[in-house]
Amino acid sequence: MATVRDIAKLAGVSPASVSRILNNDPTYHATAETVSRVHSAAKALNYTLPESHKSRRKVIRFGCISRMTAEHTKDSYYSSIVSSIQSFCQQNNIEFELLQSQFDIENPAILNGFLSLNLNGIIIMGDIEPEILDKLMQSGISIVGVDTTSERIDNVRYNRYQAGCNAMQYLLSKGHKKIAYVGSSIYPRDISAVGRFDAYKKMLSTFEIPLNPDWVIDCKWQREICYKEVKKLLSSNEKPTAFFVASDHMAIAAMSAITDCGLSIPEDISIIGITDIEVSQYLNPPLTTIKIPQEEIGVIAASTLLARVHNDTTVAKQIYIPTTLIERKSVRSLTETE
Repeated sequence: MATVRDIAKLAGVSPASVSRILNNDPTYHATAETVSRVHSAAKALNYTLPESHKSRRKVIRFGCISRMTAEHTKDSYYSSIVSSIQSFCQQNNIEFELLQSQFDIENPAILNGFLSLNLNGIIIMGDIEPEILDKLMQSGISIVGVDTTSERIDNVRYNRYQAGCNAMQYLLSKGHKKIAYVGSSIYPRDISAVGRFDAYKKMLSTFEIPLNPDWVIDCKWQREICYKEVKKLLSSNEKPTAFFVASDHMAIAAMSAITDCGLSIPEDISIIGITDIEVSQYLNPPLTTIKIPQEEIGVIAASTLLARVHNDTTVAKQIYIPTTLIERKSVRSLTETE
């Protein structure tokens, strides 16, 4: 049976550090990397904390403020991240019972009720109102963000601009110059935020391709709007040869609109998305996309939050998770050499 010393040797830390981390000692300062190594080593060795230790160990409780609207509850991108957070908490004996809508907590009564639950840590998915973030930070609860733009807290996210550049580069490399964009927050409130639409504009400019404003669709992350606006665009005389869509969920709606217009993918219209949700590989044709590692985002966010609970007082971290191109069958090459 594995011992604390075995875990310490595998993790490269002292037995005392292992004991304090596994027992959630609130006075112990540990980085996210150290906490992760210890828990990974304990899991690899099938170590189980003795019952006598469990009984006196401080219970850690995490909550989550999520982008929960009628549309986002159907979004497997966020649900995949939440599932990985829940799995991490289960493996590390952390209570994770509360999933609160970021829109609900704009109600002062709901926010105060949320703060009265004695949570040790909160994971925030997506930006919330600055004054609400202020109140959460003033409460002393540890906070980690997923896909937020605040630099006052730890953040785990992917580089939207880089992902957008990669998607555009792929379409351009296939000979496409007539490229439409589908996304949301075309002109964000935070002018410092640089994202997928900025990448679209930059890549067009780099290749000296004029931007056609009629080919820019702000679907507000609503499938119905996406479907209608893509059909409207395709009914015009001048059609794009490709669509760059800022999420796979919207890309699926766009693909439906394309086929309902009597057009074929990719013979008539090519399309690329961003996310790589599970269903994307099973579409007809399978969707070419930029993969965001959703499970890893959840695990890193949860382990970073656990380190903060263990009094990691280092500067707020901005953690960018790399994305990768997943080439499937939804983009046609227009170049003569292919």
